[in-house]
Parts: sequence; structure tokens; C-alpha cells
Amino acid sequence: MIETVRNHVSETLYILTPEDVEETFEENEHPLGDIDRGSVENIKRAKNWWPAYAFTHLLHFLLEATGRLPTWQEFREFYTATNVGWRMLGQEAQARLELLEFEGVPHDIAKNALTWRVGNAYYGLVRDIYTLVHLRAFGVDARAHPLADALFRTDCWIGRHVLSIRVKNPEFASGVAGRKKSPEWLLKNAKPPFSFSTIELEPATEYGTVHLPEIGSVKERAGELAAMQHER
Repeated sequence: MIETVRNHVSETLYILTPEDVEETFEENEHPLGDIDRGSVENIKRAKNWWPAYAFTHLLHFLLEATGRLPTWQEFREFYTATNVGWRMLGQEAQARLELLEFEGVPHDIAKNALTWRVGNAYYGLVRDIYTLVHLRAFGVDARAHPLADALFRTDCWIGRHVLSIRVKNPEFASGVAGRKKSPEWLLKNAKPPFSFSTIELEPATEYGTVHLPEIGSVKERAGELAAMQHER
């Protein structure tokens, strides 16, 4: 696991086009299906589950291995039905399922709660990649790596500027307040220092599709970031 993470090279990520991303969206099944949110959102051992092999490593590994942004069904198939994916995540997911059942959570609800956790993680990562791909299409040299994401919550960076893509969450204050594990907090003592900005989305109102930033806001931010690049 350590060597896989340490040796990961992002290449496919930088040649994806907006059309490639749209193709994945067109083929995608809805990760959360018909799961009743109310029945799973309070199961904390699923909601707060952070597997040893971070979701971001799994998705980026699969992206580079296949040469495309994986659909949800490809992502799910990988960690449930392949030897590599099972070692990375499926095995731990099964152990977490058994733990929930041992603690009295009915099988179907426990399974749905874990699917909700993984599905939402998938959606968040796809949102980050969508944003990066469009920034690059607008001429910004945006970069990303799963290790930076897992360790420093860095969705993408441009030089020494870190850009976060967040959805407002009622459990946290807007922006960075209340988010102890934000890149602003984790990288606050870096020398030379980083600068930070955020694209913050309102909570989703539509069920069944990935919640993405408006392309106009991405284009506007790309213009600001491109100006910063030229100043360096």
C-alpha cells in the first residue's frame, strides 16, 4: 500500500478533457440509488469511516490504470470484485459491515450506510476532478495528487496557491471556520507560505446527479488564477 501511494504518478488526470468527463457522467449510475438518507445518516461508524487506503487513492489509481475517469459502477466493481480493489478497500468495507451488524445494525441498513459513505466520497472526488479539468481547459496549470488530497485536504493547486472546492455543510460554518482539517489549517506553517481560495457550492437540491460548480464560476476563478500565474 505504501509503495502504491508513494509511487503514484498523475498523467491521465492532465489529459482528460471536459468532453471525457461528460462522457463519464452520461454513463454513470447514481451511487446513492434509492437509499433513504434518513435511515443511514446517523450511523456514525459508517458516516465517519475513513479507510486506511483513502478513497482518493483508489479513484486516482483506477483513473490512471484505465485511462479514463471511472463511472460509479466501474469504481464499485473495482473495489468489490477485483483482487487489487478488494485489498485496497473491499476487504475493509466488509469488515466495517460486519462490525455494524455485530453492533445491531440490520444488514440492509448497514450496507446502505456504507454505500452512502463511499458514494458521497466518489461524488466529491469527481467534483474536484471536474473542476480541475475545466480550469486546465481555461488555461490554468491546475495540479492534483491523491497524496496531497489525503494528507493536506488539497483539492488542487496552482503554484503555491491552493484551491478548495466545498459544498456548504450545515454541520460546519461557511468557509474554513470549524473545519479543523482544512488545507488552511494543515499548511498554515509552511515556508514559503501558501495562499488559499475556495469555490463554495450551496447544498445540492437535486437528487441523483453529481453536484458541480457552475461553469461560469469556474471560468471566473480561472481568469483570476491565470492572472496570478502571469504575475509570478
